[in-house]
Amino acid sequence: MGRNISSAMVEHLDFFQSFDDVKVYYDNGQDIVKQALDRSVGKALSKGVVRRRKPR
Repeated sequence: MGRNISSAMVEHLDFFQSFDDVKVYYDNGQDIVKQALDRSVGKALSKGVVRRRKPR
């Protein structure tokens, strides 16, 4: 799952980089999905720009 997310993000990297902010919302329903999203976003986007917050 993580590889598929990373591949899709890298394939469309220009699209993601065209935004000032990219927000990923996941409600922590399944830990494996949260981990895949966290790792994939961290790999595809610059690690210095990724901020994580707990959902309210």
